[in-house]
Amino acid sequence: MKLNFFVIIAVFLSLISCSDNINKNNLVDKNATERTSIMFEKLLSMCGKKTMFGHQDTGVYGHSGWMYIEGKSDIKDVCGLAPAVYGWELGHLELGEEVSLDSVSFNEIRKGIQYADSKGSINTISWHLKNPWNGNSAWDKSAGTIQQILTDSVVEQRFMSYLDRLADFLLSLKDERGEFIPVLLRPLHEHTGSWFWWGRDFCTPEEYKQLWCKMVSYLKDVKEVHNVLYIYSPDKVLSKQDYLDRYPGDEWVDIWGLDLYHRDGESKAKEYMDTASMILSFMSEECVQRKKPFVFSETGLSTLNMNNWFTEVLYPIISKTHPAYVLLWRNAYNMPDHFYAPYPGHSSTDDFNRFVQKQDIVMQGE
Repeated sequence: MKLNFFVIIAVFLSLISCSDNINKNNLVDKNATERTSIMFEKLLSMCGKKTMFGHQDTGVYGHSGWMYIEGKSDIKDVCGLAPAVYGWELGHLELGEEVSLDSVSFNEIRKGIQYADSKGSINTISWHLKNPWNGNSAWDKSAGTIQQILTDSVVEQRFMSYLDRLADFLLSLKDERGEFIPVLLRPLHEHTGSWFWWGRDFCTPEEYKQLWCKMVSYLKDVKEVHNVLYIYSPDKVLSKQDYLDRYPGDEWVDIWGLDLYHRDGESKAKEYMDTASMILSFMSEECVQRKKPFVFSETGLSTLNMNNWFTEVLYPIISKTHPAYVLLWRNAYNMPDHFYAPYPGHSSTDDFNRFVQKQDIVMQGE
């Protein structure tokens, strides 16, 4: 009896040790919390098999104008199930303000993250931070901002103060046991486009990489934020080489992402499907080799003007490769024509219900 007991303990400890080695070696942050390491492994194991469904700002407001009702979401109102992935936006956090650029309370966002985590859902964060050089919005197109951060001490210090506030927020995310909640951070995203100050036309590939590494290093090594996985998420690219053009390296990226929207409705459906499928295909192949999860980090069709979009457009794309999750953009509470997910009464609700009932689409609790 004693022998069996010690054998069991030895096997258990060896499994823990082996798991830790795998987790830590594959992570950007070798001091990541246990929960963060586990999340990485869960995402990695999901890839190629099933895809979790996600929705931006799903837990804090909805299309009909409601706000701050715990447990409510347009998604749950439509299909009876909440998303497996919750997306959040932290723009204006860097300014020390109490509400985001979408006028959402950061305290409510924190509560939403805690609630989603308590229900077993994953939290992913985007950050449309202001230009630290001139104070303009994230959509400022002034060339040279990254160069200024890297060479001008005043601009650098302002950028670092932005990171200080981000770190404070990330370190405030704790569950009911007092443990840090793991989150996925998607910074400096859609950089292959040129609509943000960190976009392709406004910096060199080397400058972008330097800024990425500076940011990640500061958060994990100086601020000791260890509950984050970092997502690298370009917009549309033409090839694997294009995707990797500004890639800072496996040691600086945990997860491969893709931000790509379906624009112009049915007339561009095939183009969207072909492009997304091509990119996700090489992402899938590369991530198997690199032992990285990959995700469809942001997508959608504005106003859902195709009633069969979920089963006839989105599902054929993701079912080919099964990224760990797909995240639709938000249903604005104050903009009637700004929504990407169905809400009660919308004509695509039946199609969406067929989509979520598929065996390889995962919702909260599944």
